[in-house]
Amino acid sequence: MPISYTIFPDQLLTYIHYAGVVDADQVLRAARDYVADPNFSPKATELVDLREITEFDMSYRTMSNMVYRLGKLHEVHGPPAAKLLLADNDLAFSMASLFETIVNAAKGPPVHVMRSETEALLRLGRPERRIAELLAAPSPRTRAQA
Repeated sequence: MPISYTIFPDQLLTYIHYAGVVDADQVLRAARDYVADPNFSPKATELVDLREITEFDMSYRTMSNMVYRLGKLHEVHGPPAAKLLLADNDLAFSMASLFETIVNAAKGPPVHVMRSETEALLRLGRPERRIAELLAAPSPRTRAQA
């Protein structure tokens, strides 16, 4: 599946991983699954890893509609504390920046786009310097694919 997530409930952190071709319907399905997870917390910060995306199958209009629908979902479940988008290639960075612009215009939760995993983990105040270290650390968590 192109979208998976790992919840670290004791750390109020969720790692969301995207890969391959991603479209708005997949993002919305994954978001619905995520907020239905018993370990979901709207207080958690989301670290969204876009580095393995090969294609975004969505236009500006589609993304704007997706952000609106995510906002409706957050009205029920609560918005995340913040989203850190990890985008180290030009495709991912362009789409992440567009997402950031749309969410900020809609007065959504804070969104920040980062180019490096070390930078993203430092911004989160994490001791790890690689996401692989975060995922390998012993900690209670929930893993799911959407």
